[in-house]
Amino acid sequence: MQIMEKKSAIYLIFVAFILLKGTYTYATVYEGVCGEQVNWTFDDETKVLRIDGTGPMTGYSFNTYKDVAKRIEIGEGVTSIVSSAFYYFGAVDTILCANTVDSVGSGAFGECTSLLYCDLGRGVRFIGSGAFSNCKALRKVKWSECLETIENIIFSNYNANGDLPVYLEDTLYFPATFTSNKSVVWWRTPNLDAVVWNARHPKDPTSEWNSPLNIGSGYGYSFKRILFGPDVEYIPNYLCAAYRGDSVILPEGLKEIGKYAFQNCNYMTYLSLPSTLSRMGANAFEGCNKLKQVVLPENLTEISAGLFYNCTDLGSVRIPQNVTSIGENAFSSITGSDSLVIPDKVISIGTNAFENWSALKELSIGKNVVLIGDNVFKGDSAVTHITVWAATPPSVSEGTLADIPDSAWLSVLPDSRKLYREHPYWGRFRMSEVPDSSMIQRNVTIDPGETTANFTWPTDSAAHSYQIDIYKDGAVFCKLKLGPKGQLAGIAFSAPSRKIGQIVNDQIVNDLPYTLSFMVTGLDVASRYNYVLSALDGNQAPIHVYIGDFATLGYEGDLKGGGDEVIPTPPVIPYNPEPNPETGVDKVSGNKDPNTKVIRDGQLYFIRPNGVYDISGKRIE
Repeated sequence: MQIMEKKSAIYLIFVAFILLKGTYTYATVYEGVCGEQVNWTFDDETKVLRIDGTGPMTGYSFNTYKDVAKRIEIGEGVTSIVSSAFYYFGAVDTILCANTVDSVGSGAFGECTSLLYCDLGRGVRFIGSGAFSNCKALRKVKWSECLETIENIIFSNYNANGDLPVYLEDTLYFPATFTSNKSVVWWRTPNLDAVVWNARHPKDPTSEWNSPLNIGSGYGYSFKRILFGPDVEYIPNYLCAAYRGDSVILPEGLKEIGKYAFQNCNYMTYLSLPSTLSRMGANAFEGCNKLKQVVLPENLTEISAGLFYNCTDLGSVRIPQNVTSIGENAFSSITGSDSLVIPDKVISIGTNAFENWSALKELSIGKNVVLIGDNVFKGDSAVTHITVWAATPPSVSEGTLADIPDSAWLSVLPDSRKLYREHPYWGRFRMSEVPDSSMIQRNVTIDPGETTANFTWPTDSAAHSYQIDIYKDGAVFCKLKLGPKGQLAGIAFSAPSRKIGQIVNDQIVNDLPYTLSFMVTGLDVASRYNYVLSALDGNQAPIHVYIGDFATLGYEGDLKGGGDEVIPTPPVIPYNPEPNPETGVDKVSGNKDPNTKVIRDGQLYFIRPNGVYDISGKRIE
């Protein structure tokens, strides 16, 4: 009996031990060391792996739990995450870092194939190469506004068949502090809403490939939007290559665009360049084949090689007066307008610079051009008139002018005629002298009085009529319809005109335009006006359209002066100086006539009863 009681007591003690041991095992929190003053713990119940302490991590003795840990927390006081710290933690779906974390080592979260969300806190300045490699489930990543460097490709997703999409969502923000010169590539990111790029000056002058962010990467997927912040001074090489957005607006303060920065952005129709921009790298906009119009800033001193190469829809182009060189293939294969003016400061023009400019008919070459490369005008067989202001014929090769027809007129300065006529390549064109430059009207000039304004403008041989629209405070002040010689419609008289040209064998041998003039009376004193002057064809469609402003005597405000020719897209363009703050598009208040157009920053828009459209016919609001 005593023996049985003893056995029962032993059995009860054994059972109690087993139960106690089982309870203890279920509630176990494992722990270890991963730095001089940094420890780790793993809660087997919550599946949370936590790093706590002070200073940097130096090891990762917690790999035993890589297949079971579901959440990683980096506590306050920890300053860095060691390279490969959580590599192959395949069950983890969430990572949270305290604000004391300053750096994330290379491959730190690589192969975390279940990771959905990572918040790196507000202190991270450095992220190492491949930090999120093959995190194929990753959807959101947040990092600090003091981020400085991303070492290399931090997002990638490969398998045996190649790269796969990384479905990042929401927005990634690159702060002004970001100065990385390495490549951050999202091979495919079809869901990411936007990248906000506010990096002030992320440039390494020694690096050929210095793009911190290569959005497009040539795989047909990209961000939906790229937004540039106010601190941006430099856009790195290849930054938005193959970007699929339809517009890019660059901030005032931007000074330089790197080479290939927007190469093959073949969805982009609208581009706004700031006045502060002074340099654009080679091929910066190559292959943007839906881009229709660009206004180049006056600070630009160089047109780099291939800048707008193969921008097949690009129409009106004006080369700024401060440009001194034009690189090879700079405007090759663009649509272009029918005239081109090479400014006086240009010294050299590179090979194939204006190749296949299909619309080019009239060409003016500035007085300081000394070198024009081979095949510059290859395929430009529509040219009918060349004006060269250089006293000495610019150096050309046999192929430079080969495709321009022999029937084209060449106008030169009187004292240079013999040099050009005896030149082996320039001498094959029909020759005439260039008159004094002050006599050639290439735009609208206005001589305003107290209540009158004298308009003078170049005519066009194809014009059936002209129209002057004058606006004050955005409203129509008056409209005048003129005949082909500048006479007021319905009244038979000849307006003052003159024709300028060299007479050879009793004939005028060049086709410089008439200069027409007309006086507008009844204006208000001390007032500012905007005008649109249009040369119209037989169908009342504009051939040339000029816009500008002027003021009667006594006006004290600022005027831009002169007038600018704009793309002659019908109908005639009314002008309203007041922008719509929501859309940035000028509107004529209350006017929904389908023949109404507006202009802003050199871009043309149609106002129709059902909305506002750009020149490609796309509705923008």
